[in-house]
Amino acid sequence: MVDAFTAAQRAVLDAAKRDPQKHGMGTTLVAATCTRDGLVIAWTGDSRCYRYRQGILHLLTEDHGHHGYITQFIGNPEGAVTGLESRSLQHGDKILLCSDGLSSYVSEDLIRKRMQIGKSAKQIVSALIQDSLDAGGQDNVTVCVVRVTR
Repeated sequence: MVDAFTAAQRAVLDAAKRDPQKHGMGTTLVAATCTRDGLVIAWTGDSRCYRYRQGILHLLTEDHGHHGYITQFIGNPEGAVTGLESRSLQHGDKILLCSDGLSSYVSEDLIRKRMQIGKSAKQIVSALIQDSLDAGGQDNVTVCVVRVTR
C-alpha cells in the first residue's frame, strides 16, 4: 500500500507540473486491506478508518493536521507522510473508510448508531451519506463499509 501511495503522490505532482491550473492540487487518502492476520490501513490527511466491534466504534487512524489545516496529503510538494497500522479483525466487525465530508458533519455517536443497525453495508453507506447531506455537508463525502464474515 505504501507503494500505491507513493505512485499516487508522483501522479498528482506530475499532473500539476503538466497543467498550471492544477498547481497546488492535493487529496487525502485512506485505504485498507484484509489479510490472514487482520486489517492493514494506510492513510494521509484527514480521511479516516473506523472499526465497529460489539457496539463500540474505534477510530483506527489519526488525522494529519492541526488547527483546521491538513499538514500531510497526496500532492504535498514536501512529500506525503503515510500512516500505516495493522489491527485485528473478528467475525462481525464492520470497517468504515470515509472522507472528512462524513467525519466533519456527522458525529461519531450517529456513525456508531448507523453501524450498529443490522442492515447491509450498502444501506449503512446510503444512510451515512444522507446524514452528511442533512447536516449541511459542503464537502465531498466518500463512505465505504465492509463487513467481516470470517
